[in-house]
Amino acid sequence: MSIKKRSVCDLDIIDLAYGGKGLAKPDGFPVFVDRCVPGDRVRVKISKKKKSWAEARLIQILSPSSLRQTPRCRYADFCGGCKWQSIPYETQLDYKKQHVVQSLAHIGGLAHVPVLDVIPSDPVFEYRNKMEFSCSARRWLM
Repeated sequence: MSIKKRSVCDLDIIDLAYGGKGLAKPDGFPVFVDRCVPGDRVRVKISKKKKSWAEARLIQILSPSSLRQTPRCRYADFCGGCKWQSIPYETQLDYKKQHVVQSLAHIGGLAHVPVLDVIPSDPVFEYRNKMEFSCSARRWLM
């Protein structure tokens, strides 16, 4: 499959990348897609193409993953603050631990360092430990 900017293609999401983007690898070429869950089959439009990776915009979920759940936040698909709500909380913790393990191996060269499980939050919802504000000339949620 040839990945070109502005092309539309169907992809299978195989993993979650650091930051919560879905990862597809058509012919081994990494493509990152927001709002996707591992196991989703999606139609996307390539928005950015680099030598060794690409980003794409989700057009349609053709076949949802068995992991996919409806986000509790009604703005989850728009604001970006709830990227992980489309998968069960326990699965989120597993992926976050996996990201630490992968980062230690790839960035730090520490492939065999033991990593403890992520400590779950109680409560899972209705708490905040970080806020990021965005500005835009267009209306987003209202």
